[in-house]
Amino acid sequence: MLTLGALSFAVPGALVALGALPVLWYLLRATPPKPRRIVFPPLQILAGLADRDRVAVRTPWWLIVLRLSLAGALILAAAEPFLSEGKDSDLESPLLIVVDDGWASAKNWPLVRTALARLSDEAERSGQPALLLPTAARAGTAERAAAAPVFVPAGRLRALTESLEPKPWTVDRVGALAALKAAGGEALRQAQAAGLAVIWLADGLATTTPMEPGQKRADTASADRAFLAELQRLGPVTVYLPEPAALPLTLARVPARDGGPDTFTVSRPQALGPAPARVRLVDDEGRLLASVDLAFPADARSVSEKPRLAAEWRARLNRIEVAGEGHAGAVLLADQRWQRPPVGIVAPADADQPLLAGAYFLERALEPVAEVRRGTIEALLQRELTLMILVDAGSLDAATEATVRAWVEAGGHLLRFAGPALARAGGRDVLLPVPVRAGERAIGGALAWDQAGRLAPFEAESPFYGLAVPDDVVIRRQILAEPGTDGGGAAGNFDGGATWARLTDGTPLVTARALGQGRTILVHSTANAEWTNLPLSGLFVAMLERIVQLGRGTGPAELAAPLIPIATLDGFGRLGPPPASAEVMAADAFEHLAPGPSHPPGVWGSGGRRLAFNLAPSLGDPQPLGDLPVAVSRATYAASPVLALRPWLLLAAVSLAIVDLAVSLRLMGVLRIATTAALALAMLSRGSAAAVEVPPAALETRLAFVRTGDARTDQVSRDGLIGLTRVVNLRTAAALAAPEGVNPETDELAFYPFLYWPLEAGRSALGAPGRQRLKAYLETGGTIVFDVGPGVPQGELRRLAQILDLPPLEPAADDHLLHRAYYLLHDLPGRWTGETVWVEPVDERVNDGVSRVVAGSNGWAGAWAIDETTLKPILPVVPGGERQRELAYRFGINLVMYVLTGSYKADQIHLPAILERLGR
Repeated sequence: MLTLGALSFAVPGALVALGALPVLWYLLRATPPKPRRIVFPPLQILAGLADRDRVAVRTPWWLIVLRLSLAGALILAAAEPFLSEGKDSDLESPLLIVVDDGWASAKNWPLVRTALARLSDEAERSGQPALLLPTAARAGTAERAAAAPVFVPAGRLRALTESLEPKPWTVDRVGALAALKAAGGEALRQAQAAGLAVIWLADGLATTTPMEPGQKRADTASADRAFLAELQRLGPVTVYLPEPAALPLTLARVPARDGGPDTFTVSRPQALGPAPARVRLVDDEGRLLASVDLAFPADARSVSEKPRLAAEWRARLNRIEVAGEGHAGAVLLADQRWQRPPVGIVAPADADQPLLAGAYFLERALEPVAEVRRGTIEALLQRELTLMILVDAGSLDAATEATVRAWVEAGGHLLRFAGPALARAGGRDVLLPVPVRAGERAIGGALAWDQAGRLAPFEAESPFYGLAVPDDVVIRRQILAEPGTDGGGAAGNFDGGATWARLTDGTPLVTARALGQGRTILVHSTANAEWTNLPLSGLFVAMLERIVQLGRGTGPAELAAPLIPIATLDGFGRLGPPPASAEVMAADAFEHLAPGPSHPPGVWGSGGRRLAFNLAPSLGDPQPLGDLPVAVSRATYAASPVLALRPWLLLAAVSLAIVDLAVSLRLMGVLRIATTAALALAMLSRGSAAAVEVPPAALETRLAFVRTGDARTDQVSRDGLIGLTRVVNLRTAAALAAPEGVNPETDELAFYPFLYWPLEAGRSALGAPGRQRLKAYLETGGTIVFDVGPGVPQGELRRLAQILDLPPLEPAADDHLLHRAYYLLHDLPGRWTGETVWVEPVDERVNDGVSRVVAGSNGWAGAWAIDETTLKPILPVVPGGERQRELAYRFGINLVMYVLTGSYKADQIHLPAILERLGR
């Protein structure tokens, strides 16, 4: 590092080359320019005579100065000079960079990365050691101490900063600093003695302590003050803060308790006047189901909305996010618990006291988790049903019993509650999990209330395992199972029964038995408060929710099985593979844990069970970082105050090289000839034609897609053709430029080998100009690839074919060139597979045997689509996964080769006949 006032050189060794400039002056001065040869025919006879008097012709001094300036500019550029604007940017002491790399930093991560790069450059120029300290929480104190970084040479700092990414959980600033002190040791003390400089790249939010749902947020301002005080003890502190308007928003959900739509709340750390926000609801294939535009009032920090979704769309809901945020705190993953499975209740009418009836208690308990229906057995079974509840139903008639039994054996779940009617009937009803005695058992009495039956803790085999049993739940009456049939296995039709809940004296309270693909379940007490106060407790709601989950295919073992991470969110809110630090989660801890390194947010489950583990519910109400102490410097994520001179010197060198080339050509006479030729051409072309602006598509081969007007569809088409273009350029000799979107109504189409047209319902209307351009495009050798999206009416493509005067299409045969233009393929898949691909019948003498129309509904662009930055696939491919995506890319290459090269491969069909004629 060499500093001369405000001018510094990062590579001063390159300045040694300036000493070679005098030698270069001598060489250039002694080397004359190339002479111009002029032939004078009358003097050809003198060609063999030698001239003994020689006169040296030297290079003009001004040309020497020009070339020396060019060499000097290159030497100075190699030395990487830069100017500091008003102050010296050189670091004179070791550097500690503290980085908030939790969820809140993801929104402003490009600015953080720019600041890290700038600090890395300064440390490298100064040659000072540096330390990078991320503050995101680690799995434990010991692990953080073991992983805490140490001071590294400046050259290694850039590699560390480039590998840093935001984490999808909160920061632990105090823990990070404690681990640094534990691991830094003597190196940290030496850095302090040398005048350690501390830079804190903050996320702008106060320390966020993860909370359990419903927990009150603790005061964290003191923790931030203590953290800053510790930093100040290490050295002078500079804090980088994002702009207040750039602080992250968070998203929370409040489930509806009345069966209506859920409430979604978007919160901001500060009330900064009116501001818009948009919530997007997306399905598991990345398609937008709905979007809700919100507006923050001027003095409000949160705004709520209740988006309504049809039942079919709610079943497809996979993700809710705040548009434009790009962090895990603004994402909510949905799972089966968000959906409302249909549950039917069959109960006797109670007009006198409806609020005391069992059906009323059941409806209130099930409304948060299910779509509750009431009616007769026959009416309920006419629609899809997950669980049927019979409230105190006695013996059923033979026809009804057969109907319900067939429904249960096909996979339905039947839940029955006892009562006076069932007590009178008793018996061995096949729709009961166990035979029951006639009459009910009274436990305790008015004079012996404390002797009433109480629930025993749930056993590990029970689906209720893990639920806490309140001390005040009592059972006053119940019906009893026949002896020997309490779940340990009974004779006859009652084999396979099980007891899910018992009283403390061992008497079964909830029994169940498998019947075909379904189950019959019996609660040996009432659904209202007549025999027990269980329906008045929260345990009743939790037990019903577990039974509803059973009706959706989640077995008792799965409900109690430990959960493993299936896919997790990163700091930017993107779903991907779980990190190596993820650990198994106990099933009963799922509702209480906050996301962290051991349990990152995402999708967790076991077997067929899938649960969404979100970060946002544990964040509570994020607050902005408090006021900084006076001694702490404040900075913003802004551009570097250092002006690099290297680009300007390189530009000057290129400019001088162009001038030198022009002067050399002028001295050789070439420039005069070129100028004369250019003037002649200009004179010949003057007045012949008006200047025509040549579009880029006319100069380079590129693919194109038809813009539909739907932003999501057009983005998928663009990303798909970008992915296909990249694969074609990598695997073939073709050189395709970036794809473009076109509008048939206004754009010229003749420059593109084929058009990819995703058909969406109601978005394929064409005006007269569009029809004319498309007809002309097809008549002059163009090809259109129609990709019919889901939900598009069958007649949509037929209507377009009539408009464009297309002949009837036929399925692409196995020997069609699309199957072998480059790769040999049996299927032509995209995001989906198995759909028929249709092509226009062709004549080898017309259009070189290339079909003008290719149509299908396999979602090809979705399979080709990649993120332009990361070059990774965007959308999932089902059912074949990445192997199917590879086949989709191969079909895309076949398609490009087919339209670019015509039917040249069709000649191979005649190869056997040619060999036969040659006698081979």
